[in-house]
Amino acid sequence: MKRETDTIRNMLNALYKPLVERADALYSEIAKADFGHELRRGFYNGHYRKNGCGEYEKDHYPIPEIELRGLCDIECGFEETGITAKLKREDIKRFFTEAPANYAFELYGVEDWLITLGDQNDIVAAVDNALESSEKEFFVSFRLDPNCAIDSVLALLTRLLEGGFYY
Repeated sequence: MKRETDTIRNMLNALYKPLVERADALYSEIAKADFGHELRRGFYNGHYRKNGCGEYEKDHYPIPEIELRGLCDIECGFEETGITAKLKREDIKRFFTEAPANYAFELYGVEDWLITLGDQNDIVAAVDNALESSEKEFFVSFRLDPNCAIDSVLALLTRLLEGGFYY
């Protein structure tokens, strides 16, 4: 039993070590950049992801997460570095029209978060869907490569600040 437990622990450490190291590096650089928001970190499970059939499934395993309190959450996952923040209805069109996203993203409501309103493949439709919905605010989940340059994360955080995002 002990050897089996050691094997499982070693396997989990091999999987999680790169995620934690990534979170450490991001946290350090975000702290240096001083975005004016309290930084907190921890682990989060309960992410919902679409499966191959387009249905949401819950992930039960935890991943490192960094919170810029009042701005966004940054998730250091196996498949992506995710940045999730909210945007008010009145800011949605301006942000996506004046500063179109050069990032993969999903747009969905805060009240009805299981319905995707759109993504980077058709920004105009995503904005139209948002404005036609009854939602007053929206989640925007940006998806970056899991090992993207830290400067890319910092640049997106700057855009979120300038765009009126919050969390």
